[in-house]
Amino acid sequence: MGEFEADAESLLLAPPSPEAASALSRVRARRRRRRRATREHISRIGEHRAPETAELLEQLWDGGAEDSRRLARRFRAIVGATHDPLSPEELPREARAMEELHLSLALRCTRAQARSAIREAHRVATLLPLCFARLSRGELPAPWFEKLLERTGSLEDDALRRLDVELSRTDLSVSPEVFSRILGHLLAAAVTRSEEPEHARPENRRRVVLDPARPDGTGCLRIIGPIPEILDLSRRLDLAAHAVRDGQRRAFEQGTPLQVDPGGEIEASCLIPSLARTRYNVLMSSALATGDAAPP
Repeated sequence: MGEFEADAESLLLAPPSPEAASALSRVRARRRRRRRATREHISRIGEHRAPETAELLEQLWDGGAEDSRRLARRFRAIVGATHDPLSPEELPREARAMEELHLSLALRCTRAQARSAIREAHRVATLLPLCFARLSRGELPAPWFEKLLERTGSLEDDALRRLDVELSRTDLSVSPEVFSRILGHLLAAAVTRSEEPEHARPENRRRVVLDPARPDGTGCLRIIGPIPEILDLSRRLDLAAHAVRDGQRRAFEQGTPLQVDPGGEIEASCLIPSLARTRYNVLMSSALATGDAAPP
């Protein structure tokens, strides 16, 4: 019995025969072909269901390719109608403002959105010419290209040019998830090879940003800065909010005036607000330090 087990184990560890290896290779090749996202493959999938299904799937594929070509035409039109904002030859301020106004009218968008569209279009034409060519041919799906622009916004010019070359060689008959992973790997490599620009360092990105008003009537004020500073500010705000809530509880128990009670809402409701609302109240009631400078 022991000899049989030893022989069985050796057989299990033996390499496959040439015929078996060839068959396995063919199976793997068929699997790869089945996973390839091409117009022909999509059509064959539809044929298995019904001829009209194949035709509809082909129409959807062709529509996606036309979306890509339409986006490329949009970029090309913007580039042709405007001056490159990154060009060494700076356009006079009045002429630049007129360009932005005309483009905003054509695109039916705000001046700020038109300004952003101009920068993006010229960036695409100058730094991503190979990917732009694939977009123009309908090979690169428009949503993938837009995701590419979104994820490469902070890349330096040289790094973006290198990434353009790498992506131009990438097989696009893959799933969106695979493309996203490929793009992530290329981005990581580009960031590793390129030195972080001065303006992108956390200490140089300190700012407070007021977001556009929301349809529900609320607004958002964002504080952006290095992680340690933001965490410290959050901790100090938490400590202050906890102290205020403790003081409000004691005031209710002892019948003394309430602290940090904007508009007398807490006294009227006899309810201590949540910690999140107390943080907000603390911020809104805090005095802003201006030193010797008197605010207007």
